[in-house]
Amino acid sequence: MHHLLGALLTPLLPFIRDEFILDYTQAGWLLSAYSWAYGISQLPAGYLANRIGLRLIMTIGISGVALVGLLVGISTSYYMMAVFLVFLGLLGGGYHPSSAPLISELVEPDKRGVVLGIHQMGGTSSFFLSLLSAAAVLSLK
Repeated sequence: MHHLLGALLTPLLPFIRDEFILDYTQAGWLLSAYSWAYGISQLPAGYLANRIGLRLIMTIGISGVALVGLLVGISTSYYMMAVFLVFLGLLGGGYHPSSAPLISELVEPDKRGVVLGIHQMGGTSSFFLSLLSAAAVLSLK
């Protein structure tokens, strides 16, 4: 679910463009707002995970993504959505620096590779599921 919110932006972008009457540059900035914030936030999140704890950073990240994802969905303007997408990226950045170490800590060494592989499949599959989810949401319109 963590990756699904970020992945949903791409298939929904044509509809977001129509709703807020955006040009291609503005639509690109929405994608960039999320992507840059998500990428940049990983370094400080990793630092914080080592200082205040993996579980706390993971909890803040997942809870924050859920809450801010809702706010992105109910945004009423381009700028509101852009700000919420930055927050979505910032909060989402805590997931990766926390998840792999937590898995390594909790899973027996002989099963660790399989579990980490399944974990990776979950995030990657969200890019496929986002297409199905977007189609389902748009069919309700």
